[in-house]
Amino acid sequence: VSQSRYETNEKREVSVYTADLQVLKSGIESGRFDIIFGTENIQSELVSSLKLFEEKLVLIGTTEINRKKLNEYRWLVFSENDHLYKLSKNKSDNIVMIDSFETIINLVKREIGIAIVPDHLIKGDQILKSQEIPGLPSSQIYMSTLNFKKMPERIKAMADLVKKTK
Repeated sequence: VSQSRYETNEKREVSVYTADLQVLKSGIESGRFDIIFGTENIQSELVSSLKLFEEKLVLIGTTEINRKKLNEYRWLVFSENDHLYKLSKNKSDNIVMIDSFETIINLVKREIGIAIVPDHLIKGDQILKSQEIPGLPSSQIYMSTLNFKKMPERIKAMADLVKKTK
């Protein structure tokens, strides 16, 4: 099996930026980002997406969470589109927005609040209690790039590596 350029010892610079999907979409459409990963299958004149995998979302805390009283917990959310807003009839009075799943998970472990996260981020964790929520959608994860007649080599090499590992 031949190695891709990203698997060799060549020097390269990769920047990772985490944001809400709308920010990522406008970033790729404006050319600020070469590749984005998100939950939307974008197929337009400018952008195309490739499905990589499906992730399941779970509710996490350090103890069993009473789903009828979600509004009584502090919510640790990724964005204003977080699934906690959809799960609870009443919004919590204590909501903290955090743009890092790693930070959200660490704060839940410290009993700061509850959150909904992709299950693959907490596999094998002994501290957290996770609950599958019926009706909570699973997310398809897509890699999206601009539509090039000939994709630039730096983008092609990264896209090839991602495709190879999917």
